[in-house]
Amino acid sequence: MKKLIYFLFIFSNLCFGQKQSYEDRKALADSFYNNNEYEHSLQIFDELLGKDSKNHYLLGRVGLCLYDLKNYQKAKEKFRLAALYCPVDENKTIAGYYANLSSCYSNLKENEKAYQYASKAYSLDDKSSQILWNAALNALNLGKYDECLNILDNAKIEKSNAFFSLYGQSYLSKGESKKAIENYENLLQNYEENNDVIKLDLLIQKKNLFNAYMRFLGENSSNSSKYEDKATQLFNDISQHKEERINMLKLLLDHKCSWYVNESLRNTNMTKAALNMMTLTSAKEFEKDQIYMSAVDVGWISTGAKESLRKKQFEQGYIPPLDSVDGAARILHPVVDGIQGNYFSGVLLKNYKIHTW
Repeated sequence: MKKLIYFLFIFSNLCFGQKQSYEDRKALADSFYNNNEYEHSLQIFDELLGKDSKNHYLLGRVGLCLYDLKNYQKAKEKFRLAALYCPVDENKTIAGYYANLSSCYSNLKENEKAYQYASKAYSLDDKSSQILWNAALNALNLGKYDECLNILDNAKIEKSNAFFSLYGQSYLSKGESKKAIENYENLLQNYEENNDVIKLDLLIQKKNLFNAYMRFLGENSSNSSKYEDKATQLFNDISQHKEERINMLKLLLDHKCSWYVNESLRNTNMTKAALNMMTLTSAKEFEKDQIYMSAVDVGWISTGAKESLRKKQFEQGYIPPLDSVDGAARILHPVVDGIQGNYFSGVLLKNYKIHTW
């Protein structure tokens, strides 16, 4: 298709020169754009704009070409002029230009201006799902979590299932992990990409839900078995993607550091079990690439409590028998042996020996 369109472009120039009508040239530029030939499309729209510099449609199309070519600085200037020259009674069209301006500023990391133009767009057109999404998302990006929730709650249109994602992100950022879980679970149960105007990466949403589970488990040491089971199932689901396994491991370790460890050590046990299972199921696959993965029981080197509580524990004589140096030595044991050609893969090491799972 690209070769055919390019041929037509050259042929039409050779044969007709300047005789092509404005509508023919515009249609040709639109065809290039729809086939992702942004530079060719830009060339024609720029030519037409040179003859009609205040045409808001042409300014908007040039802006779109520049945006897709990732020239956000120039694109935003075209969208600004398009909004300026657009008839004042065309609210929806102006709202579209403001929304595009917002996207430019967002890509330029100017979040405050992105939020301002997203809000302007929404004030002119509150019946568009995409403009509603853009306004709420920019409030969220700026850390205005309550404002994001307010925009969503007061929407004048029926929101699609994709909007559960914004609710989930807002509640998670506010530290309300249970509400975040409810919204992310609703999203994953009901979202249908083919029937939703907002397109989401469901793997990212699953990772956000897992993050919410971890937050909740870190904050609640009792009556959490239901969420432990859900978190474990989700961990296994996400870890089916080979490239995500290390990321999930990092996420587990990050949350483990912030958890309060109670007498039953429920949360710690859950993370250890998850790490062990990941090692056991992933080692063989990594071994094919000469990556040797094993689990190490470092022994009791820390209470895992927060600093303020750990001081009180030490004062009461509640001190682990090993220290971090001993723990580090046990971790480095399979590394040193591996350098010497003795590889450990898919095993649990305890006291410098292979131990049963």
